[in-house]
Amino acid sequence: MEGLYYKDTEGLNSQMKNESLELSQSQKEYLRELSVSEQDWKNTPTEIQTELLEGIQKRCTEIGEIKYEDVYPEFLSKELAMKDKNDFLDQVDALKQEIEQLPCKREGAKSIIDGAINPERYYDAPTKIIAILKEPYDKNGDDLGGWDLTESLNRKVSLLDQPAEGRPTFRPLIAIANQIESGESYQEVKPALNSEEAYYTFKSNSGYINIGKELQSGTAYTDDSTIAAKVERNNDIINKQLEVLRPDVVLIGGRSVENAIIRPVEGGYEIGNDFISKNNFKEVGCCRAYYTDERIYIATYHPSQRTISDADYCNTISGLVKDWKEEYKGTNNLENFRFSLSESQQNYLQEVLPLGNHDVLVNRIDELNDSHPPKAIDSNKEIAELIEPIKDQIDTKLLEAPNDFVQIEQVSDAMCEVEGLRYDDWKELSFDERMDTLNKLESIMAEITHRPASVVLAKELGEGCCGYFNSMSKEIVISSEHIKGESIECYANVLDTLIHEGRHAYQDYNLNEREVHPRQGELSNWRTNELDYGYRDVETYGFEHYAMQPVEADARAFAEDVLKQYMEKTV
Repeated sequence: MEGLYYKDTEGLNSQMKNESLELSQSQKEYLRELSVSEQDWKNTPTEIQTELLEGIQKRCTEIGEIKYEDVYPEFLSKELAMKDKNDFLDQVDALKQEIEQLPCKREGAKSIIDGAINPERYYDAPTKIIAILKEPYDKNGDDLGGWDLTESLNRKVSLLDQPAEGRPTFRPLIAIANQIESGESYQEVKPALNSEEAYYTFKSNSGYINIGKELQSGTAYTDDSTIAAKVERNNDIINKQLEVLRPDVVLIGGRSVENAIIRPVEGGYEIGNDFISKNNFKEVGCCRAYYTDERIYIATYHPSQRTISDADYCNTISGLVKDWKEEYKGTNNLENFRFSLSESQQNYLQEVLPLGNHDVLVNRIDELNDSHPPKAIDSNKEIAELIEPIKDQIDTKLLEAPNDFVQIEQVSDAMCEVEGLRYDDWKELSFDERMDTLNKLESIMAEITHRPASVVLAKELGEGCCGYFNSMSKEIVISSEHIKGESIECYANVLDTLIHEGRHAYQDYNLNEREVHPRQGELSNWRTNELDYGYRDVETYGFEHYAMQPVEADARAFAEDVLKQYMEKTV
């Protein structure tokens, strides 16, 4: 299996490699007891594997903050990482059930569930954001609750889908989610705040916790004593939500919520289960920031405030997050080739522009970038401006691809125009004509997503196998049985497989030839999956591990979104 580089059958002997990992000999022996060889692992029954993983997690927790990859073999580290994600999703479900059971004061009322908007995508987000606000409210007073706020938010596709009275709250939150993701200012993200793309980012990296879980009837405004009482009443569940969701950034909206949630103690502050030293506090503009090396809490106005401009509000918050990442988080996640060009570097590129030799230009940009694989040549804003006059002459495979929502929209639009692709037409096509249609669609999708087109082939595959992408030959293979089938199910499977495997071709291009995908967080997840941990096939790891790995979850979600839009447009 590609990506499994660990060879030592003696377990941990060659894995204690991190010099900063200061473990006593007894601690090393304690961990080594639960190490197995790769071959032994494959021969271990599933229930014993589960017990082993749980034992490893328990021992690591007992010893302290230990990274699995520092102390365990590669194949065990990746199993633990997958188990962590599955455990996270299980904990999210358990929290929802606990919130459902919370008692309500109003007769017949039920709690409103909150948390991460899209837990699976939230787990993989490079920066996780949770907003803590007062409570949901019903201005008409006739809603008894019992619904899931996260599911409601996840069904929306843009800010315009939100009720008009709710938009003042969500607009700044969407802006902040996009600013933290992209590193851009409010002025730069503002033009796209109503777009599906901006809302998609918000759904992927954000969540929502209300200190009051019951709908407030008539108005959203409550006094400090009422807010404090609700925090006291729901303190345990709020702390559990923060512990499970593990946000990097917590926005606390409103002074009354801040006063109720942040408790001054000797030497600093307590927020949930975190202690914040008084030295790790600063006030900037409208915000009071409390931070550790793992998390920043930002107490500020409620997002719907009208005291200052949205630009000042959002820029102050995103600026604090950026500074915290650089000073305390220890890493700067904004890796999107945004360095400033020196005068000599600008001259180095400008001198070849009049020559019209794009190969030389691309080579020089890649040389300045010095990344492997090279990035899209317009990833840097200064270079993008420099080449703008000739951009339409450059091969799109060298340029940054559109964001996912744009890709989804354009691919679904293109599908509507491909002759023979609609089901009523598809049924009348011969097998060869169907293959021609699929190859035509693949060429269009490749152009839209800025990658090379793959040849689409048909082969007889085993039961349950719809198709695959061959990373060596760059071919997409689809089950010939499905292509020959006349049913609507076979038709849908063929389209889903083509789009799904086309997304794998896109992932492969980004990981091995050129980074054109605009979201660095997703690229990092794909890279970890494919290049660090290795791909998990069904035969070796089982369906659940196969389906949950980042490259498969991404391809599945992308294909589902495209097909949903295509079906809606062709009804």
